[in-house]
Amino acid sequence: VIDPRSRSESIVNELQKARLQALEAKKKGDKETQELAGQLIRKLRHEMSSL
Repeated sequence: VIDPRSRSESIVNELQKARLQALEAKKKGDKETQELAGQLIRKLRHEMSSL
């Protein structure tokens, strides 16, 4: 069983990485990577809200 607190911290770290990835993709004009990062961000936010 995964500790909810450690999972929450893990999700926050993943979310920060995904946001940075989306920001970098936006700067480069890479729509595909930006969309993938956006999907990951939505997934992580959903997972975070279910904890």
